[in-house]
Amino acid sequence: KFPYHDSKPNIKFDKLYEPKKKLVFNYMKNKRKFKDAIGAIKTDNATITDENKIAEIIYEYFKVQRRRLVKSKKYKTYEKILKILKLQNLEERRLRGELIQINKIINGVNFAKSLSLNIRRSNNLRLVKEINKRSSGRFDFLTNKIISTWNNLSSGCVSVSSVHNFEACIDREVFGSNRTTAMAQ
Repeated sequence: KFPYHDSKPNIKFDKLYEPKKKLVFNYMKNKRKFKDAIGAIKTDNATITDENKIAEIIYEYFKVQRRRLVKSKKYKTYEKILKILKLQNLEERRLRGELIQINKIINGVNFAKSLSLNIRRSNNLRLVKEINKRSSGRFDFLTNKIISTWNNLSSGCVSVSSVHNFEACIDREVFGSNRTTAMAQ
């Protein structure tokens, strides 16, 4: 059964965080079946019946168990795992989401007040960067983060009306792939 360990458990009580131990203990107190099922835990040379110690052991057990990886992905790098699962890395996903959000705002899918638009040659809806030397917080605005990528998009890509077609277009133009947008849904 679960509570009885045949091997020697390597339990370090001093490294456990008190709030999490209390959470496990309160969970055990509220669940009668759980409490009745685990009345004692057998360790190396002793049987533990104290509820606080049982909560600590169970917490330690689950803390170790949640870190295990599937054996086929255990010794691979982050990039290789992403390639196997056919996923984008975090920066690409964030950029893709921000471009889609700007397209929704400009095409009126999401309401927003008027943006600084400047009509130029490459696409009809070029964005202008807001520059303010006094506050560095403006560099984190949505428009300032994606402005260079947005302005490099072709006019055909920017003027696409549906979000689904825009997602396919930025996958082609920005990320250079013909990946379907079914992964994002």
